[in-house]
Parts: sequence; C-alpha cells; structure tokens
Amino acid sequence: MQTTSIEELRRVLAEKHTSRAGMGSFRTGLGGWDAASPNGVFQGGAVHELLWQRKQSPPTSLALYLAAAALSQGGTMVWSDPERELYIPAVSAMRISLRHLILLRCANREEQLWALVECLRCRGIAATVATLGRLSQIEARKLQLAAESGGGVGVFMRPDDRRISTHYAAATRWFVEPAPGDEQAQRWSVQLRHGHGGQIGKVLLLEADRDTRALLHLPHWPIDRLRRRRPVLRHKPLVLVETNGNRHIVVHVSPEASPEIYPGMTLAEAGARQAGLIHFAAAPASDRRDLQALGYWFMRFGPKVCIHPPASVFLDATGLELLYNGLMNFQQRIAQALHTLGIHAALALAPRAGAAWALAAFGKSGSHILEPEQLLSALQPLPPEALRLVLQRDIILYRSGVGRRG
Repeated sequence: MQTTSIEELRRVLAEKHTSRAGMGSFRTGLGGWDAASPNGVFQGGAVHELLWQRKQSPPTSLALYLAAAALSQGGTMVWSDPERELYIPAVSAMRISLRHLILLRCANREEQLWALVECLRCRGIAATVATLGRLSQIEARKLQLAAESGGGVGVFMRPDDRRISTHYAAATRWFVEPAPGDEQAQRWSVQLRHGHGGQIGKVLLLEADRDTRALLHLPHWPIDRLRRRRPVLRHKPLVLVETNGNRHIVVHVSPEASPEIYPGMTLAEAGARQAGLIHFAAAPASDRRDLQALGYWFMRFGPKVCIHPPASVFLDATGLELLYNGLMNFQQRIAQALHTLGIHAALALAPRAGAAWALAAFGKSGSHILEPEQLLSALQPLPPEALRLVLQRDIILYRSGVGRRG
C-alpha cells in the first residue's frame, strides 16, 4: 500500500488506530543480537537506531529484520521511502504481507517528521522505519514520546557522524557495518553504542540465511530432452551411449528399460538383456544448451534462476511463498508444468542450496520442503555422494563401510 498525501495518511491511521494492543518486548531470532540487547530483548514502544558510515549504504536489510520481528505480534509496517529505494521482494522475503505495508513518500523533511510522529502514535502500526539525518533534541524526544504512546517501535537508520546524529532519544543505538557474505548467508558486524543493561562495546558478527532455495534435479534429462524432440520415442525402452574406441558404453537409461540395464555396461550387453532396446548417441553439449534454455523458461516462476549441469536447476524461492500463497502451491505449480513438458524431476526446497541439491538428487522420490530445524534429520540417511566428494573418496568411504552421511 502506498501513501502519497497527508489526507490519505490521516485516513489510514484512523482506521488502524485501535487494531492492535501495545507491544511488549520482542526478539529478532538473530541470537547474538538478541543476547547483546538490554535484558536480552528489544523494547517495544521505543526507538532503536542503526548507525552506518556515510561512505557505505544504509543497513536496510538489518532494519527490515528488526521491523519484521516487531510485526510478529501483529500490526502494520510503515516505511518512509521518499527516494523509492525499498526493494519490495526483500519485504516479501521476510514473510511480511504487502497488505501490511505502508510506503511514505513525503515531499520534504518537515512533512516526513510529522508523518513519522503520527505513525508512531498509531496503535495499529507495529514498526515505523526511516532513514534520518540531523535531528534536534526536541525532534528526537518527540519521536520517542510518540513511540511510547503508540506502543510500536521506530527503526531509524542514521549516519554515524557526530555533526548529524548527536541528538537522539533511542532505547538502543547500534553501529552496523556489512561483513563478507556469500550466496548462502548475509552477514553484518554490529556493535551496541547505547543501551542500558546491554553489552555495550561488544562487536558481534550476525549471520542470516538467504532463506529458501529450490532445486530441481532432472534424473532423466538427456532422455527427456530427446523425447521432446522425438515424441515417438515416449514410453519406449531407450538408452544413450558414448563411443570409446570400438566400445559403445551406456551412459543414460530410460525408466522403461529393464532394471538389469545400468550406466557403464556395453551396448551389446544391454541389448542382450532386453530385446527391442532403442539406442542413440549421447549429446552432452546439446543437453547443456537446452538445460540453459530450460533455466530461462523457469524464470516465469521466480526471477533468480541458475543451472547446475549436467541435470539440475536452482531457483531462489525466497519470498515466493507469499506470491503463490504457500511453498506447497509453488511446488505444485512447478510439478504440473514439468509434467506437461514430459520432464521427470525431483524438487527440494531448503534453506541451503547444497542441502536442497542433496535431497533432490539422493532423497526419496517426490518433493521435499524443509525448515532449518528439519535439515539434519533429513540429510543423515543420504549416501556419501550427497557430500559431492570426488569419486575416489566415495569408494574409500564405501570400502570403509560408510553408507550414509549421518
């Protein structure tokens, strides 16, 4: 929801004024951050400030974590976004319904301060987020009193500059710097500058998973690709072979072929075990090219897709549960689409990309949707290949009697 005028803001706040009781204390779920806070929690009905170096970007992601934690008790979030910089999919990724989001687009500083005070006073607003510069002592105190009156929290990002951020009336002040992360996790270095009863001065390294990864493993991709081009081959026993000197080696086997046929055996031996077995030459270059085309096609389900040859596709499903009304619906939409295309696939959704790949490639057939606390029990029964070790190490593990991960 977007608010563009003072009159519209007054109307919205009047509707929400009695929609929520005042909030108590709350936790973010980022354990180290909670532990360093006064009494191990964040205070409701208060202002919390995130300080950042001017040469860097404001800590928007961490502010969003704090605001999302405040929303866990109900209510609406207001985000002051005059420059239209808020990335809306990031809001969805925090499982915040866009129905509970109000965007402020104020024309000037005076209008923004008035709007922030009114939002903080409203009992239906759980979190009010803004990037602020210089405040007078009176303005800072007015924001604090408004938060105490409304019962929600103010999350204000301010530059770490004594000339600008000298005056404040916040329950906590945190200095935030980005820390090196990766595709699996986002990290911040955080230090409590002000907060009675908190671990003042202690530097923390916070880490948050980049949430849900979806992986599609296509166990019969080369054969499914060939059958899409030659529909007459569907439901017929089929193998793909590579030529090594004078030998023709089976590398892919269709589900309709005899279970006695497996990759690595010669074509002559496979033909002797099943009459009428059809064979074609494997085409790994074409398989990879068409897998890339399939990856582009999958962008209709989510904007972030990458292929993992020879037969896997990764999707970043973070936040898509709101778009599809749940991850189960997301999984069903993909399964239906692949069935229509005639492509066999196993789908796994997990917080970590490696875990999603292991479950899709080596887990029981079907789909897997796992929460972080379910990962260990789900990964323990998997074979050593799920670790993506080199073949020689796999052989050593098997000879040592190791048949699974856990």
